[in-house]
Amino acid sequence: MKSSFYIDESRDGRYAATHVPLLLRHCWLNVSGLRVHLLAAGNQGRPVLVLHGGGLDAAGLSFGSTIRVLAEQHRVFAPDWPGFGESDAMPATWRVEECVEFLARLLEALGLKRASLVGVSMGGGFALGFTIRAPEKVDRLVLVNSVGLGREIPGGFLTYFAMRLPLVDELRWALMIRSRTIARRILSAALVNRKEALNREALDEIIRLARRTGAGAAFRQLQRSEYQWQGLRTNYSQRLSEVRVPTLIVHGAQDRIVLVSWAQRAHNLIKNSRLEIIRRCGHMPPIEQPEVFNEIVRRFLLGPGQSRFSELYRACRSMAYHGFRIRSLLPLRNSPSPPGRA
Repeated sequence: MKSSFYIDESRDGRYAATHVPLLLRHCWLNVSGLRVHLLAAGNQGRPVLVLHGGGLDAAGLSFGSTIRVLAEQHRVFAPDWPGFGESDAMPATWRVEECVEFLARLLEALGLKRASLVGVSMGGGFALGFTIRAPEKVDRLVLVNSVGLGREIPGGFLTYFAMRLPLVDELRWALMIRSRTIARRILSAALVNRKEALNREALDEIIRLARRTGAGAAFRQLQRSEYQWQGLRTNYSQRLSEVRVPTLIVHGAQDRIVLVSWAQRAHNLIKNSRLEIIRRCGHMPPIEQPEVFNEIVRRFLLGPGQSRFSELYRACRSMAYHGFRIRSLLPLRNSPSPPGRA
């Protein structure tokens, strides 16, 4: 089905006001009949797709500050997965395979033949599956506390039974919308190492998303298809040696959902990979350690050659902003040689 792409400049911007830069654009794509919300920033450099995680995550929530940093040197696109954020509901038949296929259709709708992928948790698993399926369309891959790297169910069999018992998960979502205090307690227990990382603005956005019609339904649908008695249905660990693109694996040292050992094993199996374990950090490094995380990802996406030039460029921009005359730092074309030099 034909895809279309358009920008809506008329909305009030409330969704992104406290998480993303003012120049960030709210866009909608018609991807195979689904209306998909997407945040776009940056107008130069190689394209980067930033893929959020599950639960109540959305494009501008977990990666709000990351989008701003990467947009300085890249064209950044951050979609809401179907069933999340502002996008249309996820079709009832979708499982992991359909979400991986969605990435192919998304690239086509954006007119991109190739892009780097940055995915956290669920988004990382989809990005990995797409990279294995279509490596020619992936420039660089960043896996952040990614699922898909092992067989064990996140949270163990307690999570498995909670997914199977009627209305248990729905009750959890219903409790979260009652107050910031309850939302912080529920989310901090699983997602972050420091509950202070979930600030007032982030909690307000989470509560707003939780109040939307159908909130949590897409994630429950995926979890119930994935969480099986024998373990997770989708496990790419046996195919990691097939990944040939440059890969960065980032993991919070105190993650209570996805084991750090998954990231370490993936690093050993993916030949062209780099592993960064962030201390004092749980399942969401972009939220809990944004400065450290953003710098790690920024440098990796630039590559070793461009990274040094980028540092000089950023330094010059900073000096110009603070009133320095950049020309005064450069030697004059006809200036005499210093004493003692020919």
